[in-house]
Amino acid sequence: MKRILFVCTGNTCRSPMAEAIFNKIARERGLAAEAFSRGIAAPVGEGASGNAIEAAAELGCDLTAHAARQLTREDVMKADLIYTMSAAHAEAIKRAFPAEAEKVGAISDGPVPDPFGGDIDEYRACRDALAAAAEKIADGLENA
Repeated sequence: MKRILFVCTGNTCRSPMAEAIFNKIARERGLAAEAFSRGIAAPVGEGASGNAIEAAAELGCDLTAHAARQLTREDVMKADLIYTMSAAHAEAIKRAFPAEAEKVGAISDGPVPDPFGGDIDEYRACRDALAAAAEKIADGLENA
């Protein structure tokens, strides 16, 4: 089973949406892969933002039970692949865990804009970008 870790800043918007979307895709495709998510500066225990819950629900993903978690060494060690929402997140993880650097990278060529505090349309745009990236990750796992 491949373990995919998605990382953002607070683990209340982008990375939980990426986790839920990827897990839905993996289930639908029958992939031996599962995602989890963390934040570099997570408000531990805080739920997903309301707009993230709504945007994810529109794709059939449930974030209502999500609780923000801080990235730990154990998380980095147990992940097979780590996708961050920006190059800056990736660099921070690589600096903190240089021995694991080869499995860390940004989820897309440019940063995934943080919708935190934005309206539902900003969350939908973020969700759609994450869904496209999750499809590409799943494609890569299928073709590996």
